Amino acid sequence: MNNPWKDLSRLTQIRVADTSNHNLYWFKDAFDSFGLLIQCRTGTFTESHSITLKGIQIEIDNSVEPSKLLLILKDQEDWEIFKILCDDLIGVVSYELDDTLIIEELSKRLNRWQKLLQYELKIGISIQKQRGLFSELLLLKRFVAERYGYNEAVDCWTGPDHCKQDFICNDSAIEVKSYNSSRGRYVKVSSVDQLDSTKKNLYLAAVALSENQQGEDISDVIEEIKMNLNFNTLLKFENKLGEYGYFPEILQEPLQKYIADTIYFYEVKESFPRIIPVNISSAINKVEYEINLSKCELFKISSEEIIL
Repeated sequence: MNNPWKDLSRLTQIRVADTSNHNLYWFKDAFDSFGLLIQCRTGTFTESHSITLKGIQIEIDNSVEPSKLLLILKDQEDWEIFKILCDDLIGVVSYELDDTLIIEELSKRLNRWQKLLQYELKIGISIQKQRGLFSELLLLKRFVAERYGYNEAVDCWTGPDHCKQDFICNDSAIEVKSYNSSRGRYVKVSSVDQLDSTKKNLYLAAVALSENQQGEDISDVIEEIKMNLNFNTLLKFENKLGEYGYFPEILQEPLQKYIADTIYFYEVKESFPRIIPVNISSAINKVEYEINLSKCELFKISSEEIIL
């Protein structure tokens, strides 16, 4: 990775390449610290940009118009992750957007990085989360996007938003579960709310996965989805991935690859085997259980029968 601060002296700066429409500079301050200065053509940075970032100082200079946003790295040894952060912000400024939208998006990106930097850099996304995310993305790509298109499918993806179900589309909700193809059709339900919905239609999508190095990992599916999104939805999609704990900038270990053998759909109606809040005591704090889907053939439906 190229270090743009390497040849800079104290109290000097150099323009970031290919950003002639705005003022962006790499700089070193009086303490020899590495920094990035951002000044859009118009607009004002606000307190929403002045958040706490681990190892990074953020300053807003409102003494000039338009105002300036400065990010200063406290420890030079962390310059590589700081450079990735800076490149992410530079990428936002480089888009041909209205300055107001750029300043708003910079605030969102800084908040995303605030979450990211809470993690130790050696920590990636767990295998369990990879399976869950892979299954949800697969359903988004193979099923919801085919009905609505990719941009609206991302809006329907509510799992990262801490909703009860993973997809909510009009009067229908879909909960996504995965299981290992070689171990039988058993899925774990980790909350009484997952198979309980006020929506008119509730479905369970069960994704059969096999771990296989010839398959795809979550980054493969993510990149394919990104190619089909407009700019605003792309930003929304990346924020949702961050809520899920997927931060490609800090991934250290190889991601698990999967082959999706099949997706089964089940209509969750009154007689479907499940535990719902109305049936349990308020004194019970948490409920987890497993469903044997091989005994739920009565509720299995085709994808064409799903009402979205």
